[in-house]
Amino acid sequence: MGTTFGSEQGLSLLKHIKRVNPAVVVFAYRSKALAIEHADFYRLADGTLRKDAGIAESLEKIEDGLRKAHSLQNVWKGLLHTLGVEPDSQQDQELQNLFVRGLSDRGKLQKLRARITQIAGSDGGQQIGFFLLEKLVEIGVKAYVGG
Repeated sequence: MGTTFGSEQGLSLLKHIKRVNPAVVVFAYRSKALAIEHADFYRLADGTLRKDAGIAESLEKIEDGLRKAHSLQNVWKGLLHTLGVEPDSQQDQELQNLFVRGLSDRGKLQKLRARITQIAGSDGGQQIGFFLLEKLVEIGVKAYVGG
């Protein structure tokens, strides 16, 4: 039997998830109308799923969430967060430049990997950074070739 979360516990959990990794896509699962006291929770959530929604509506929302989660912008946000780099900073611009140029120049991609190694510090951070970089390259190549 599951535990029922109160609205404050759910909000605290959602804030923690978004603080740990803002790129995680979270949907709120709800059974009633949205109440004003839950506004912060629904503002932080990436979307809502109604318990009484049909399969088609639920699948559509889930597919939208997956598209967002696997978008270039969202995966980039996850990489920056992993590396502790502020969005729109000079370091972000440098990494973006290496990434974009790296899609057609393997040498630039190697420089980007080296920068990730430098910035990440820990082995865990490097592994996550490399995983996200591979995903970014996959998404970037698909966009580049129109796939």
